[in-house]
Amino acid sequence: MNYQVLTTVYFKCSVLFRLLDLSFNRIKIIQGLDTLVNLKKLFLVSNRIEKIENLSELKGLQMLELGDNRIRVITLHFYCLLVNIPI
Repeated sequence: MNYQVLTTVYFKCSVLFRLLDLSFNRIKIIQGLDTLVNLKKLFLVSNRIEKIENLSELKGLQMLELGDNRIRVITLHFYCLLVNIPI
């Protein structure tokens, strides 16, 4: 069974998800998650993401998993977004 079907995800309205697991897909760009203001845990493992972006509205995010992607550079701006995530 092939689980790698998603390339783009977009949530048009505010959704009450607290946990979202989009791992093992073909997602290239993080987008459309800004309406998920209640999101606490986000899993994007094993995708094709090259740049960490579009997460600034996720103020309540406590866990972010981005392992096994194509990210090569982590900017200072990204670190500022992680103030609520325990290290």
